[in-house]
Amino acid sequence: GGCLYIGFGGHALGSGMGFLVRKFGFSSDNILDAQIVLANGTVVNNVKEYPELLWTLRGARNAGYGIFTTSTIKIHPIQKIVTRFNLTYDFDQTSSILSVINQLGNNYFHQNLTFATSITKLPELTVDVFGIYLGSAAELQPYIQDFIIYQNLKWSRIMKDVGNFKVKTFFMNSGGLSIEEAKNLMKFIEGFKCDLKIEMLLLGGRVNKVRRNETAFVHRGHMNHMNIKVIEPSEMCLRDLKIFSNHFQQ
Repeated sequence: GGCLYIGFGGHALGSGMGFLVRKFGFSSDNILDAQIVLANGTVVNNVKEYPELLWTLRGARNAGYGIFTTSTIKIHPIQKIVTRFNLTYDFDQTSSILSVINQLGNNYFHQNLTFATSITKLPELTVDVFGIYLGSAAELQPYIQDFIIYQNLKWSRIMKDVGNFKVKTFFMNSGGLSIEEAKNLMKFIEGFKCDLKIEMLLLGGRVNKVRRNETAFVHRGHMNHMNIKVIEPSEMCLRDLKIFSNHFQQ
């Protein structure tokens, strides 16, 4: 998971997305067993003995089945070399960047590579492609070569602390955003009256090798997970976000 304020249990029960999902799957996919306390006070020490309960724990969030106290999770070898990268672009290059990702498809990228496309309005408009590769920079280079040609290097960036925010999330199908959809998204961002940040996390890899009904988190086979964070929203911005969301989901 990517939220620093939530522990493993909070992340894993609702899937748990981060920059290792393409290699190891969601956090919920790695829950092997757990202990929970039921509403009547009964302690269930080995949830794996109750397949339906284990299925629910792996992605249904806090569905009222009990209190999640301990867990047994699958662990993985620590990668000796990890490469982090960040590429920055002008806002008007957004549709080109998204088009490159869609044309290549998530099956093109090695499962050791997970990245997100971030569009930020704070209030300046910037676009970044950032992520990690489980390996060396030399091994990473071929996979990001198509992004480097668009890059407009910027060595300074003003960082702004954020307070209250409203989040809206979407899963995008295997085709990703079309050019027209990307342009509509850019138009929405340019006309939006509040600060916001949008992140589109590349999925695929191990995530899509788990069948939809294998766990309670059924969102498989998608290209991206998109997160729209509206910072210190006004009533007008919340209304505009709702209108955009309704149109986008159609």
